[in-house]
Amino acid sequence: MRKKRNVFIILMAMVLIMSGCGKKNIDMETAGESMDYEEVGSTNTTNVGIALMENGFYYQNKYTQLMYYDYETDQVTYVCSKPNCKHDRMDSECDANINGDSFPMAFWNGRLYYTSDIPGNAFMKIALFSVKPDGSDRKEECAVAEIAIDATGYLVTVYKHYAATTYTVNDTHQRIELMDTDTGEKKVLYDKDDKLLYVDGPYFYYDYAYYSEKKYDKQGKKIAETFYQYNLKTKKVSKVHERLMDAFTFTKDSLICS
Repeated sequence: MRKKRNVFIILMAMVLIMSGCGKKNIDMETAGESMDYEEVGSTNTTNVGIALMENGFYYQNKYTQLMYYDYETDQVTYVCSKPNCKHDRMDSECDANINGDSFPMAFWNGRLYYTSDIPGNAFMKIALFSVKPDGSDRKEECAVAEIAIDATGYLVTVYKHYAATTYTVNDTHQRIELMDTDTGEKKVLYDKDDKLLYVDGPYFYYDYAYYSEKKYDKQGKKIAETFYQYNLKTKKVSKVHERLMDAFTFTKDSLICS
């Protein structure tokens, strides 16, 4: 049977990763002699949100502090505009300190966007924040979603001015909600309650969001898989692939499977 999805947040920066993502490939195991890898927390992007830039990348260390790695200088700095700041992780005045687990990040229109979870009694609020490139002028843009505390797993994806939330309740009910943070408009891409179905995604690429539905038999063997494409401009969903696959990738407007 399918593995239980743990509670986690992940950034899916598909458009940047698959289009070359800069001048050189960065291995988080070896990049930056000055980088403190105990602070980074993990080299897996399911645990470390990364916003890739032309000359470096933003990421979050295990203390939920915003950091920036520069390709050319091979240096890591705190994303903080305050002069003489010591960047103590308990200092609420330090720009680098983010409340909550803010793994998804995306750079759009001159600002760095990230989500942060705010625990509550019955629901956990997922909010979208933005800052200037130096960490200043922090703004709470909007509430992206409210996740019930009995959710067994959730996935938040940030792409341009879109935020998608995929979550599971009671191991069977899965739902994908897409929000346009510019307009506040929300759309449900997927909503099914079936213990034999499992949804992956969405994966953003250019003007599309892709997600897949996998069907399993009672012994846990995958017997069917369907990929869907949601056009962010026309707001229409189409079925683009329907068979078992070993791997997939994207072109500008289509899906390639093998």
